[in-house]
Amino acid sequence: GMRRGGVASWLFASGPILCVLAVRAEVCLLGERTTATARRAHAVRRRFESEWAAARKRTTRSPSSNVQMMATESAAAARDVGEKAPEIRAAYDRMSAAVRETTRLEEVLGLLGWDEQVMMPVGSAEARGRQKAAVAAVLHDKHTGASLADAINELKTFGSESVEAVLDEYERANVRDATRRFERKQRMSRELAAREAELTSRAYQVWVEAREKSDFSMFAPVLEELLEHTKLVASLTKPGMDAYDAAIDEFERGMSAARLSEIFDSLREPLKALLDDILAAQSAGRAPNEPVNALQGGPQWDEDKQEVFCREVAAAVGFDSTRGRLDRSVHPFTGGCGPQDVRMTTRF
Repeated sequence: GMRRGGVASWLFASGPILCVLAVRAEVCLLGERTTATARRAHAVRRRFESEWAAARKRTTRSPSSNVQMMATESAAAARDVGEKAPEIRAAYDRMSAAVRETTRLEEVLGLLGWDEQVMMPVGSAEARGRQKAAVAAVLHDKHTGASLADAINELKTFGSESVEAVLDEYERANVRDATRRFERKQRMSRELAAREAELTSRAYQVWVEAREKSDFSMFAPVLEELLEHTKLVASLTKPGMDAYDAAIDEFERGMSAARLSEIFDSLREPLKALLDDILAAQSAGRAPNEPVNALQGGPQWDEDKQEVFCREVAAAVGFDSTRGRLDRSVHPFTGGCGPQDVRMTTRF
């Protein structure tokens, strides 16, 4: 009578408080003292408390027999999770290793992109496009490779409840993100990924020149090519979704054109009123003791002094200059090689 099943049966006949004790005893006897199993036990306890109240109202089955059946289920579930835990952890570790490898390649692309927009001589643009295309092709191979695919598919076979019981919330988020990215990349070809890298590189260089000359007609053809490519990618990776919504969701997950319209509509009138007030104040003239309008620019705003000020502000808010840089670029952005090498840019 002192075996696990006997102890549980005797306790469950005594009421809801002892039911909880039995679950905890069952977990201890199974030897599963991990955080994941503790979460499992809490979930089972909550289920017992709810089921006990309902069971007492039934006449076809006594509460003790109903809860005893649940005890058997919980014990089996706990044993099942305990047996799967090492395999789930091993699959997760293999997935993490594959993701880290893709992340390193993404950081290389990030560094190439930063150099392209900050340091690279203009004459190197064509070669840079080929370099980025080559790295993007290798990255696509890694994104869709067997090592990552096998690990993700193996995690799926264990079932979401078992995976949730073993992995913490951050690890589960990693699984969701890795799965989402894998499924998206799997719908694209290696050639399409390489073309996207080369096309965006070329489009940037044309845009810089067109901007300098204030000639949109220079940029229009490559922009059209880029839009057609984006539509193609959207149709493959998010079939049935509007191409613009697909592109927005990729940039800002969960966002849509409809939601953006709501946000812009709520801002339109207040911004218009603010602009009207500014223009009215400017047209009324400036008093002698008023500061110079910063929006007008001019020699009073020395670029070197502005850069010094920006660096001081960045340091004041905690930016670590040993793990990042602040440079000038045609269009400001933040990128680089991850949290250990952040590249910020600005313009004056």
